[in-house]
Formats: sequence, C-alpha cells, structure tokens
Amino acid sequence: MVRIHPSLLAADLTCLRESITMAEEAGASALQIDIMDGHFVPNLTFGPKTVEDIRKHTSLPLEVHLMVMDPLRWIKPFYKAGANSLIAHYEASPHLDKFIQQCQALDLLCGVALNPATSIAVVEKIVKNIDVLLLMGVNPGFHGQQMVSYLPEKVNNSKAWFKEMNPHLLVEVDGGVNETNAPSLIQEGADILILGASFYLNPKRNEFVKHLFQLSST
Repeated sequence: MVRIHPSLLAADLTCLRESITMAEEAGASALQIDIMDGHFVPNLTFGPKTVEDIRKHTSLPLEVHLMVMDPLRWIKPFYKAGANSLIAHYEASPHLDKFIQQCQALDLLCGVALNPATSIAVVEKIVKNIDVLLLMGVNPGFHGQQMVSYLPEKVNNSKAWFKEMNPHLLVEVDGGVNETNAPSLIQEGADILILGASFYLNPKRNEFVKHLFQLSST
C-alpha cells in the first residue's frame, strides 16, 4: 500500500499541533519536514528546534528533507532533534557516501533526492546503500508548482532499474502531487507520496488519502 507523508511546509504554521493531528487522523505513515537554507534553494524554513518541538507532539516518524548545501553538518543536529530519516540532494552533496555512512551509524533511514532533470543513473553506485530515492516533481524551493510531465515515467524507470540492485528501495515523489496525477504515480510504482497543498488545503483530505490507499491496494 502506498505511504502518505504530509508536508508540514504546506500547513498553517500558526496551528502546527492541529496540522500534525490532521496527518495522524488521515492515516499518514510519516511527516515530512522540509529544511531550506536560502542557498541551495532561495527560501528559508525550519531548523532543528522546530523538529524537536514536533517530536514532542507525535509518534509518527519524522522525515527531514534537507534542501541545503553541506548536508553533512546537519546530520547530528536533526538526529538529536528526533528525526527518523534524512534525505539529502545529490545536487548539493559531493560526499554522498559519507552522508550515507554517518546516517547509518546513527541508525537513521537514509535517502537521496534528485531534482526533476537529474538522471536516476547518478545514484547507480550508491542505490544499494540507501532506503529512499526521492524524485522531485518540481524544482525545489517553492510549493504550489505544477509537476513536470515526465515524472511518472521516471518513477517507472527507477522501479525497473533498481529492483535487483536494492529490492527494498522505496521510491518517493515530492512536489506537485495532487488528485489528478497521484493515480498515475501509484500505477507506475511510487511507494511514498508527499502531499502538500493537496492535503492541507483540501477539506476532503481524509477521503483523498483513503482513495489513494484503495488505488494502491488493487
């Protein structure tokens, strides 16, 4: 069954505790927390203190998506704050092997994110060592963008190519996932969908998530 990770970046941050409850009630598998540093992407978002505060109010796993330069320096701060998994961008990480090793040493789940135009071939040598391959459907930095049209095909190619290299690899999609494109992403094999505005701005969010669960179980 597909896993749903609501992105707190799309929530009303003045009501963060209520936003966490919304995710729990909808059957989310985890919460995604987007970290932006103003360098790798133009925006600034959260830091370890925010993750620490969120950790106090939920037992859901916390997936920290590091849209930052030099992700190595943020492993221990977010680990101490209560993160369960860390995802770094290939485009911002010249030392991905070291990032993976340090995450594993702390028993953190580890992922690599690829921008839309980045080929999946770049992770061929390390894919056997990661837990999650996150495929961006938009260029990172701003939510509310439209997903690139070739993303479902990229999901399919990832599942086919890496199936033997790492049968436990989870393919995750982030950026522009909505009611229109989510069914095709599930059909192509996506294991995890990050829902932003399509979750937090959707008054029928629970019905939407239930529909996705039904699609993935048929």
